[in-house]
Amino acid sequence: MSGLKLNQLGETIVEVLMSVVVIGSVIGGAYAIVGRSNNTIQADKERYQAQLLANNQADMLKAKAADNKPIIASFGVQSFCIDSNGVAALDQSVGGSNPCDDASATGGGLTYHTSILPAKNSVGSIITDMFVITVTWGSLINKGQDNVRLVYGI
Repeated sequence: MSGLKLNQLGETIVEVLMSVVVIGSVIGGAYAIVGRSNNTIQADKERYQAQLLANNQADMLKAKAADNKPIIASFGVQSFCIDSNGVAALDQSVGGSNPCDDASATGGGLTYHTSILPAKNSVGSIITDMFVITVTWGSLINKGQDNVRLVYGI
């Protein structure tokens, strides 16, 4: 013990290791919070885009009603959508593409599918001038289908 003094200042290896563990835990926790926050932001972007599409379909339904164009008479109880030019189309694949799919809605590579059906009451009868607009998409975050439903009355 020739080189050690009892009042020597400095940190022991245990204190240094404990401080590294504490700092590592704080950094790891912050990284996890940022990751969850990014997932939430992405999910909100997807849902917001779907809500915009549903609102656009509602606006186009309203415009068609203002032009006195019968919608239910054209499609009955079949699912349909209205494209950006205001043309109503059946919700069906033709030649591998569906007029109700919108891949240009976002830059995230998602395809949103829009369908409009006449609303029905509890006994299954069609409610006049009431529609259910559904937008579905393959969610990047939820790893499955997600949807937004809007009930709209003209």
